Amino acid sequence: MFAQPWLERLDAIAPALTDAALRGAVVLVIALVLTQLLKRRSAAARHLVWVGAIVVQLLLPLFAIWGPRWELGVPQAVGRFLPVDVQEAGPSIPSGRQPIVVPINTVVPTEGRDLLVQSTTPPTRPATPPISGRQILLAIWAIGAIVVLVRLAIGTTIVASLARKGSRIDDGNWLSLAQKLSTSLGIDRPLTLLRGSKLGVPVTWGIVYPVVLLPEDADAWPEERRRFVLVHEMAHVKRLDALTQLAGQFALALFWFNPLVWIANRRMQMEREHACDDYVLRHGTQASTYAEELLSMVRSLGSSSSASAQPAFAALAMARRSEFEGRMLSILDPVLNRHPLSKGRTLLSAAAALLLVVPIAALHPYRRADAAPAPERVAATHAQPKAAPAWPELPDSFKISINPVNTATPETPPLARKLVKPLEQLAAGAETLVAATTSLAARATSKSPGCESARFGSEASKHTSIHASQSDDGATVVDYTSINSARCVSATMIGKLRFTTAEDDIVDMAFASHANFRQRTAAEDRELMVSRSASGAIERAYRFNGRPADYDDDARRWLASLLPSVLRETGMNVAPRVTRWRTEGGTAGVLAHIGTMAGSSAKRAHFMALLDGPTLPSVELDDVVRSASENLRTSSSDMRAVLMRAVPSVKLSQPSMSSLERALTSMTSSGDRTAVLQQFGDTDDREMLLMVMRASDGVASSGDRARLYTKLAPRYLGREDRELSKAYFDRVRKLPSSSDLRTTLLAALRHVTESPTMVGQLIGASRSIASSGDLAAVLIAVAHSGGVTTGELRDAFFAAAGVVASEGDRSRVLQVAATAFK
Repeated sequence: MFAQPWLERLDAIAPALTDAALRGAVVLVIALVLTQLLKRRSAAARHLVWVGAIVVQLLLPLFAIWGPRWELGVPQAVGRFLPVDVQEAGPSIPSGRQPIVVPINTVVPTEGRDLLVQSTTPPTRPATPPISGRQILLAIWAIGAIVVLVRLAIGTTIVASLARKGSRIDDGNWLSLAQKLSTSLGIDRPLTLLRGSKLGVPVTWGIVYPVVLLPEDADAWPEERRRFVLVHEMAHVKRLDALTQLAGQFALALFWFNPLVWIANRRMQMEREHACDDYVLRHGTQASTYAEELLSMVRSLGSSSSASAQPAFAALAMARRSEFEGRMLSILDPVLNRHPLSKGRTLLSAAAALLLVVPIAALHPYRRADAAPAPERVAATHAQPKAAPAWPELPDSFKISINPVNTATPETPPLARKLVKPLEQLAAGAETLVAATTSLAARATSKSPGCESARFGSEASKHTSIHASQSDDGATVVDYTSINSARCVSATMIGKLRFTTAEDDIVDMAFASHANFRQRTAAEDRELMVSRSASGAIERAYRFNGRPADYDDDARRWLASLLPSVLRETGMNVAPRVTRWRTEGGTAGVLAHIGTMAGSSAKRAHFMALLDGPTLPSVELDDVVRSASENLRTSSSDMRAVLMRAVPSVKLSQPSMSSLERALTSMTSSGDRTAVLQQFGDTDDREMLLMVMRASDGVASSGDRARLYTKLAPRYLGREDRELSKAYFDRVRKLPSSSDLRTTLLAALRHVTESPTMVGQLIGASRSIASSGDLAAVLIAVAHSGGVTTGELRDAFFAAAGVVASEGDRSRVLQVAATAFK
């Protein structure tokens, strides 16, 4: 019997839900018709229609309670199940009668007297009242709503888990491309790129701080796929699709019993993907290429390794099998309208939705009597209470008494007023779920085990996790944890915070902002919570070894020693900090501070701020390159970004060049190392060119090396320098790919025809080509070039021709040589 009060509370919710579902069905049918009429318009327009319909469905219960009321009388034949209006009923009850207990929706006729509505004590209930059929249906509704919400929570947890197990993308190519596309699309919010270990397709989630999770093999994607994937995912961010997705899930939870809501949510998802596809196609991607790449992604979803990458109800996945056919038809249709909606049209559509929802929610029809009651019927009415209209039986607590008095008649309170508290509780629950989802999104990138599980005394426990993002208006989300063998430090900062100049304390924070700092060692545990009170004052709650303690001078010194390092490692306030350091100690002082940092990303941010400031003298730039080479060895992308920013205006000294060569040798990314070498190799400095060739030995990718050698060929072969040309061809001949070696030698041939020495070096390098066809192609090009001008070069040429394995290829080479060497 403990469930009885709970079922009675559901009784109060039932009329509002049923009423909203019936009215919402009208709106959803209208939306279905409108989208059919807009079939040749853009997907963004149709998506907006479905978003408006779902939002209206969610707003209807609220407007019905707090919105205006529009009473509409209908004939008895039409509204036989509606209550009779008080103004159209027959004569009233004579004065002097006793109070009558009637349901709230029953209207009692009066006889010119004013009435006063008074509450009465409900009659005594049975000890164990039976559960009605309606209560059983309401319990089923509640279970269904809980199932949908739990489904959403599970999906959110799956995505958060995938993100925590992934790694943050620091590759310079990805970051520069993302920054460029964000600017072109007009996206101001900070966007985090992650690499997920079990993702088959890109996934986007998060409203305030969006996150894009990319598959593990994303680094191997060609430039074209990288670009359109980021455009598609950033289109979701720009359009706030994560917010509309969440609204759709709440609509499903409240109205899961209504098939029209499921249809609307499904159609909204389909049009959302079409609209993002339109962004990709408008951005320059060919429809055929995009369709082919999308097909490849859909095929990848069939593997078991990507099965966990499809929480469609909690995130925005780029490809799903269920949507594939419709998206292909849309992508390949050359006449579709692909233009997005302007802000003006969006606002007009929102106003139209509001104008639609208010009348529908305000409409309250009632049954109007077709004729005045006969006198005998009036007398009968005086003798007994009027029967209640055809409404479902209400609980006793919803009954009132009516006494005739000589005062103005107040309007009978609608049943909706009794529903305010239950619906407020429902809204509070929804808000809690949204807050939990947002919190998961903000912390998804953190792999921190927390200070509770820290184990000291062993290097195996060493761990650092940093998630930090900052919007243009200064709002930040920071989640930082650093564990070593001696201590654990964690910090969380959310909102707009302002620090002292020395960054050793918090002096102000915006409303709803807060910060938490903790340091735990084997001997002590300190924790400080900083928040803003309702009066605007900064409040600090300090705990020492788990117990509340005074925030005294010792606690202030602890925070002053902890906070600066946290702010440095999370990359907050970098530019003003670097300016202050340079004012205090010059460039050397800045580099000294950078050397004390632990995180490569933080070091990179401070290096870049230093280089973006006032122009540095050549000597100081030399110091920056040497310091970056020593401090950024653990991150190829960070080292690449800093070195390429410093290169255009620096000539390195010999010590710096040695440091740079050692750093390049430690770079694990073939692409990053190639990019840096190409930048440093674009010089006339002979020593630098020789160093670049030595460092290129460590580039693992044959294609990257071939592109590097082709790009730098004019620097090594454009002048008579035997040592430079020898260093060049010695590296070229080591290319493992025959096609890459062929391409590189053909590109080099344009620069060596005037130098017999370099022509001989090129012919010698060609003998390393394993493919008969590729070797023949190079030798034929050499014969046609006119560079074989001496007997020694002819001998070298025919010796190389003898290496051609295929008799047909060798015959072609000799025939060309016979003609060219006459």
